Amino acid sequence: MQLLDTDIVKDSASQDTNSLSSLFLKPNKLGATVQEEASTTFALCVEEPLRYFSVWAVPPGTAADDYMSARTFQFTEMPNEDTILMVLGSDWERQKNNFWDAKDPKNVGKERPFKNIDKVLTWPIYSFEEKKVMIFAVDKVSIRKQILEYAAEEGYENLADWNWKLTQKKEQRGSSEFTSYSIIPKPQSPVHKKEIKEAYDARIKEGFYLENLLVGGNPLEEMTD
Repeated sequence: MQLLDTDIVKDSASQDTNSLSSLFLKPNKLGATVQEEASTTFALCVEEPLRYFSVWAVPPGTAADDYMSARTFQFTEMPNEDTILMVLGSDWERQKNNFWDAKDPKNVGKERPFKNIDKVLTWPIYSFEEKKVMIFAVDKVSIRKQILEYAAEEGYENLADWNWKLTQKKEQRGSSEFTSYSIIPKPQSPVHKKEIKEAYDARIKEGFYLENLLVGGNPLEEMTD
């Protein structure tokens, strides 16, 4: 089993982390409030995504609510516990689920579980708002499920033939705030197709290597052996 370490921000001190961060479309950063939803529209630059499994880890002794110390370890196949322990070694341990409620009656006496292993689909996308090529790593189950449901429908076999509107909504339920996401296809005009192709071709010409994410590399820099 191959380990894919994509913690590019922490592993490469020479990189401009702000620039790298701005490359990624992050659904949780869309900016929705309870009063107003937020959305963005984009297109997939290629049909097939980069696929991998992501395990969240933290330094030993990290508090359950300290997600700032967390990083991910990536695998090309679903890893078992022995493989995860071997890869993490003594410097890291699997992150516990920080949303788990220890006060819930059904959880009393139980140990806080690990965060789920994420199945990730990653595409290069063209953002119509930002007018540039970005990266969309789909690790949220609800978004991935919606995309795959569309892919299974007649007429949506090539997801890159459509534009996609991603919406973030927040809802107040008692003292808690809940966030949900929806994604729907929108028609892609010939003008859109031209805009997307020109932007992606230009990005490729300047340097764009999505597969570098699989080895902890910068997707904007060509890697050498």
